[in-house]
Amino acid sequence: MPLYVQGKKLTQIQDSVTDFFEEFPHFKENGKELCSQTKKVIQPQGLLYVDQREYAAVTPNDTCIKTLGSDDATTCHIVVMRHSVTKVTCLGHLDGSGTEAGLREMMDLVIRLSDHTTEGRVEVHMIGGFKDSRNLSAQLSIEILKTFHEMNEDVYLETACITDVNNVTKDALEFPVIYGIAVNVANGDVFNASFSTTRPDRTLRSARHFTGGRQMLNIYDNENEQLTIGPFDYDPFENLDLWVRLPDHYIRQYLSTSPEQEPEHFVANVRRTLCFIHDNPKPLETIFKDGKPRRFKIQEDGAWTLLEV
Repeated sequence: MPLYVQGKKLTQIQDSVTDFFEEFPHFKENGKELCSQTKKVIQPQGLLYVDQREYAAVTPNDTCIKTLGSDDATTCHIVVMRHSVTKVTCLGHLDGSGTEAGLREMMDLVIRLSDHTTEGRVEVHMIGGFKDSRNLSAQLSIEILKTFHEMNEDVYLETACITDVNNVTKDALEFPVIYGIAVNVANGDVFNASFSTTRPDRTLRSARHFTGGRQMLNIYDNENEQLTIGPFDYDPFENLDLWVRLPDHYIRQYLSTSPEQEPEHFVANVRRTLCFIHDNPKPLETIFKDGKPRRFKIQEDGAWTLLEV
């Protein structure tokens, strides 16, 4: 079934983001409105933070999670799917790896958590990317749009604050306006956001995509209301002893798709991840005991407690 925009069934997806916005200029206006929002700093209470190459979905009846969010997206895109009747909400952080499979898994999860109801529709919000010199953002924008267009389910695109629209020029350089978003599970509001914490186990989760883990992973166990990580192994990181000693500008230049646009904490996060990989080269032996995932439960104050396995 095709993608729908303003109730119109699309016959095809253009190969150019610019052409897409020319056909649907209202996305530019909606995107400008979103970009003009004051960024909200989200506190940890009731927050489920989604990292790169991860996704998670919750129902409005979840007793723990009230907000889904993700940030640090430059060329990456953050996608929100929400069912108009059941209010099941899913958020994923896509970087171009495992895009089609990840989006289809997200859709399947929303449908399953909605008990396969035939009422209502699945609405989608896309945010992220900018006019980068390598055209990576535009390529990902089109890949996501085409994947939605080829799905069996009807998909209603509500927001496309992507690439050209999510862009600002500073000192002759292009930058994304919005790096992160959050969605309120209860009412579906999507807004510009940053996060006071990105726990739990952010370094371990980042290590997976730094070392070749290309698939999108579902990190939330809806039945038990627990965040689950792993188990997974990762490929050896070549010249790791050298990388952990290199100056900051080398890490920024060679371990990012958009070095000039990365947030200030980028290098510190990457260096922390590299050191973690160095100290834990075989996570199936040192982190995931007996091949079991690490399971966490959020507390009222927003702290995540590691559960006994």
